[in-house]
Amino acid sequence: MIIIEHLNSPLKGAKEFDRFPIEIGREPKICQICYPPDYRYISRKHAKIHHEEKIFRLEDSSTNGTYVDGKKVDNIKIKIKENQVIQFSQNGPEIIVKFMKSTLGKNNIEERNRIDYEISSEVNVFDNRISEQIKAIFKTASIIALVFILFVYIFLA
Repeated sequence: MIIIEHLNSPLKGAKEFDRFPIEIGREPKICQICYPPDYRYISRKHAKIHHEEKIFRLEDSSTNGTYVDGKKVDNIKIKIKENQVIQFSQNGPEIIVKFMKSTLGKNNIEERNRIDYEISSEVNVFDNRISEQIKAIFKTASIIALVFILFVYIFLA
């Protein structure tokens, strides 16, 4: 999860995001961070923030450029670090990205371990059910075989 804090922008405050990619631009049907239509220097689909493993990447897809700490990023994906200032077009609105601890390591590992435990518990329950069904089948087959042997012994002897 990340927090995006708006600096000089018509959008105010900070917002948490936990679904990726985060679309940034002026297109309200697509963008999670949506600037007003009169902000023409921001493209309809200006940029995206991706989360890949423990790395956040910014992808610029604009015509007016995106700047990270004052350096222009043109139509590529770059790794972004916590507290970097991202600006959408020259002299455009700025944001700061802050990482939540769960996206950086320990809590993420604990969450994965919890999920792995839940999955393995479900698998064990499934395995136990299968084992019980197999035992019941063998027990039934044994009884049928025994009855057959008794039948053959009685009528053929």
